[in-house]
Amino acid sequence: MIQKFREKKYILPYILLAAFLFAMFCMVTEPTRDDFYYQSIEAGSAEDLFAFLSQMYSNWSSRMVTEPLVVLLVNVDMMVWRLFCVVNILIIALSIRYLLEIRDSVWKNSVLCMLVGAFPFSHYASAGWITTTGIYLISISLGLVALFPLRKFLDGKRSAWWENALYILSAILSCNHEQVGAVVLGVYLCSCIYCAVLRKKICRMQICQIVISIASILFVLTCPGDAVRMVIEAQTWLPEHADWTFFEKLMRGFFHASDYYFYTSGINFAAFTLVFLLSLILLTGPAKKWKKAVSVAVSLWLSLAVGIILLQRFQVLAPDTFFPWEEYGVNMLTRGVDVARAASGTVLLFLIFCELFWLFGNSVSFWTASMFLAAGFGSAAVLGFSPTIYASGNRVFSIYLYATIILVCYIVNQCFDHKCGKKECAALFVTGIFSLASTAKNIWLVAGA
Repeated sequence: MIQKFREKKYILPYILLAAFLFAMFCMVTEPTRDDFYYQSIEAGSAEDLFAFLSQMYSNWSSRMVTEPLVVLLVNVDMMVWRLFCVVNILIIALSIRYLLEIRDSVWKNSVLCMLVGAFPFSHYASAGWITTTGIYLISISLGLVALFPLRKFLDGKRSAWWENALYILSAILSCNHEQVGAVVLGVYLCSCIYCAVLRKKICRMQICQIVISIASILFVLTCPGDAVRMVIEAQTWLPEHADWTFFEKLMRGFFHASDYYFYTSGINFAAFTLVFLLSLILLTGPAKKWKKAVSVAVSLWLSLAVGIILLQRFQVLAPDTFFPWEEYGVNMLTRGVDVARAASGTVLLFLIFCELFWLFGNSVSFWTASMFLAAGFGSAAVLGFSPTIYASGNRVFSIYLYATIILVCYIVNQCFDHKCGKKECAALFVTGIFSLASTAKNIWLVAGA
């Protein structure tokens, strides 16, 4: 028994993660916000559900998968919803473990579980706990499962028919969420380029998942309900959106994504973990002194910026001194301080890509790491084409944050040993301290949400 436990002790972080998540979601005792709308929907029969979906498709949304799921979750006991959340988050964690081949290293699995547990779950309270988790968690967890064929192909393994059926079903269900569909498509397109150039072979499942994701995106783009929703939300939240050019939408989405990543008033601890981990590796490695200096400068700049934000939140500094956007961002970039803030966020993002290049060189590892960061950033930047870009809250950055968690775990898995030595302890400390801070913030915000 003791020997079996020693062999499987890497499972312990996942057990602790599940226990923590369940305890945290138990702090949410009743539905909130949009949950009450979905509770009012009559869906006691197949006919009622079909009528609801028809109305949604024609007048509001193309999310034919998650909308009925939300209707189900708001009409069952809260305990079912809590278990739903815990199971999906565990699927996310275990999927990352499988995709990155983290294997049985206890400390690496601990890093993964700490980062997943430190996700800012309070973001999901912005539109109703049940509604938002029902839409995002199932889409992200199944989106990761839809990427499993890549791991199989890279390992030279064949999938059973039932596995392929599961991957296809996961792609169909997850890509109904437009952000997830775009990311799945982007990852598979990148994998096809890699396989065609370096392996001279593309597997059938890659083509299949690309076709599914493209079909899902076309379904979203042609949905009449999404068009109606865009008009209504533009009138409600951002009338100026209709006058923005394509380039302006792209620019605002780009700056909004980089602004959240580095300068959100809620503090993005995932960005902190990535920046400080890269600095640790470069400082303790053979990198040139000027590269080490740049990595330290990035860490110091981010610390200084967040320090100013905290001073503003505690009213030590005036709240509009350095880091305010105007309401809903309508007048963003009209002031010099806004331009400087947006530009500095873009520079920080560019420097992170540089640090990844210094770390991995022009290798497959660099391009893989860059793909993770670019996929997450792109899922947030595309919001520039939505009139709710400044009104949706931070929940729309979920994929961006999970992409950062994947990137950090990828760096840990690639750059550190299986056993936990001195260098590994330093990495564990960096990820642990920011995860602990984020978790403490999580508990405080969830308890008060």
